[in-house]
Amino acid sequence: MPASASIASEYFKLRDLWESIAANRQWRIAVWTVKDEDMILVDKFLEIEQSPLGVFDDIFFRFKSSWEGDQDTFNDDLWDEYLSWFDEEIPEQYDMYAALKKDGLLIADYEPDRTCEKTPSNLWKEMLRFKSHIQGLEMRNFCICLPVVQYNVAEMTEWFKDVLSDGVPAGIRLVAVDTLGDRKIKLKPSKEVVWLTPQLNMREALDNDMDKNSGSFNPVDPGNKFDKQLRVTMECATKKDENRLEKEVKKLYACSGELKQRDIEMSTPLIASQAYYMTGNHEQSLFHVDKSIALSQEAMSTDRDDQVAFAVWIASMYRKGAILSGLKKRKEAILIYEAVAEEATVRHEVFHVMESYRMSGYLYYELLDNEEALQRFLLSIYAGSYLAIDIRRQSTFLYAACLALLLCRKIREVEDVETLERQLNEWLGADWRELVEGKRMKAASKRKKASIFD
Repeated sequence: MPASASIASEYFKLRDLWESIAANRQWRIAVWTVKDEDMILVDKFLEIEQSPLGVFDDIFFRFKSSWEGDQDTFNDDLWDEYLSWFDEEIPEQYDMYAALKKDGLLIADYEPDRTCEKTPSNLWKEMLRFKSHIQGLEMRNFCICLPVVQYNVAEMTEWFKDVLSDGVPAGIRLVAVDTLGDRKIKLKPSKEVVWLTPQLNMREALDNDMDKNSGSFNPVDPGNKFDKQLRVTMECATKKDENRLEKEVKKLYACSGELKQRDIEMSTPLIASQAYYMTGNHEQSLFHVDKSIALSQEAMSTDRDDQVAFAVWIASMYRKGAILSGLKKRKEAILIYEAVAEEATVRHEVFHVMESYRMSGYLYYELLDNEEALQRFLLSIYAGSYLAIDIRRQSTFLYAACLALLLCRKIREVEDVETLERQLNEWLGADWRELVEGKRMKAASKRKKASIFD
């Protein structure tokens, strides 16, 4: 590969690929299929095209509503998100509608139709109606960019087939991003469906750019050696090359020792733990994360105000809790999360108190210990009540509140349920039921299926 390869050169490959289809007015769905490591660059391309820096004629809209396997829920979420564009109180510099009005580009005031059925076809029609209210867009498309389809969810193919069957009108284009390793959108290329599969070399480009920035001309510099060894180690983990990984981890520890920096010394075992976790070797992952915990605890015992040590300790404890949970060692994982909650309480780190009790509560919930689970969920939302309301309304506070309410209704008296409902109204606002009892929250409250190996 040429030494001049860079992130910029790879980005322009994406731009060239889009340009090859931009003028084609027949297609309605474009699916980017990319490797995991290329995902961030495609996301950045779409982000830039949505901004004033974009170079193409299409008007890009990026939806945040994620696909979780249920078509009706996804359709509702897309519609609700679209309607929110015209409801939310947002800073003037981000208010698209206000900007259009201020610039005199609106032919007439627009108010979305809130009465029609929340189907994709109705959403496309509504967006075209909005488009008709804006001057100068007659020959330009609205490109609706959907979020990356996550791992461990159902395929999205049927949703797209239904959308095509109902028809995507001229002026509307859908853009999706799928991963080559775990494809969720399996549509055949056609006049209406185009596939964009860029041939990127992001690993090499990143290496070149990082070498330029870190002074690759001095290969014996300890900082440069550590950075390069870190990249080599994580590449082994990504490829699940465990035989080589053992050697590279040892080199990483050696590079860490040369730096003689306490923060690097504490976090290196955590990096090694993550690398082994990616290969599925949980035993080695636990071995290394325990090293990180011990080192950060030692630093915290010397200096209680050492925020770096506390941050490494928190991350290491959460990593250990996740490993133990994945191994179905729920009771051991509970002890880890509750240790974090206790330390975070002493330090007044309310977000970590909230999150740790939420995880502890969910593990009790999976163990069918409803009383203990309820107590943890109540502790979680009580801690979360000290956060700003905008954080509560868009964080894991909602999941804890959903399960607290579910269990309270199941095992407590009506008076207790009413008290909890009043608190949720106070902490989340008058629309708390929509936030806590929506379809997405109900799906999240389902216990994982039991296994005969549990």
